[in-house]
Amino acid sequence: MIWSNLFRRKSRTLLTAFGIAVGVAAVVALNALAGGFVEGYAALSGGSGADLLVMLSDVPGLLDAEGQVVARVEKVDASVRALVGSHKSAEGTGGMATKLEAAEIGRKGGFHVVLASGRESDVLARVADGEEIGTWFLAGEERPAARKQWLAFSQKSEGKIFIDDGAVRALVERKKSLLPSGILRAEGRFRAGAGVAVVTRRGREVARGVSNYSAADIEKIKGRKTSELAKIVGKAHFDEVVHRDNLTIV
Repeated sequence: MIWSNLFRRKSRTLLTAFGIAVGVAAVVALNALAGGFVEGYAALSGGSGADLLVMLSDVPGLLDAEGQVVARVEKVDASVRALVGSHKSAEGTGGMATKLEAAEIGRKGGFHVVLASGRESDVLARVADGEEIGTWFLAGEERPAARKQWLAFSQKSEGKIFIDDGAVRALVERKKSLLPSGILRAEGRFRAGAGVAVVTRRGREVARGVSNYSAADIEKIKGRKTSELAKIVGKAHFDEVVHRDNLTIV
C-alpha cells in the first residue's frame, strides 16, 4: 500500500474543490472540476502541505493503447505522453494532456498524484485507505522548499536567458549561481527582478529564477567576468545574474 501508512501518520490535508483551497482533516487534495486552470491550481496546492492530490475524471485512469489502466507512473516522460490519444475516451486528448502536466508538477512537488474515475463509489476513501485505484503518479524523492516550488511552477517567466554548456553543468550538477560569463544572450524585454527561464543554447529549459539584471543589461554583460561588471553597467550590486537562492532546476 503506497498511501496507507502515510495516511495513518498524518492529520492535515489539503482539499482543493471547485478551485478553493481549505484546510480539512485528511491528507487529500481533491480536484473535482475539469479544466486546465483548476488542475494547475490543484497541482500547485502542494506547496500548502498536501501529500496527495486526487484528480477525478470520467476515465478510470491513464489508459494504454489497449485501453487498460496504467497502474503506476514514476515520471511523465515522452513514453507516457505518447499514450495520450492512443485510446479514445470522453476525456479528450487535451484534457488528459493537461492532467499529465498537473500530475508531473505534483510529483516534482513531492506528493503522490492519483488520477481516478469520479464515478467509482467511495473513491476518495478507498484512495485514502491505500487502494491502488486508477493511476498513481509516484512522488519524487524530495519535496522542494515552498519558495523553490513557487519559482518552478507559479512564477511567470517574462523572458529567457540562454546559457552555454559549462553554465548548464554549474547550475544542474554543482548547484551554483548563474554568472555573466556563462550567458550567451537574453530574450525578452524584462526588468531586473523579473522571473526568467534559463535555457540551453538550443532552447531547452533547465531552470527558472529571478534575474538581478534587466535583459538590456544582460546583453551588455553576457560572457564577461564579474570583476568587469561595474565598468560596464556602473555600480554593480550583484555578481550573479541569478543567485542560486532564487533559482530552481526544472
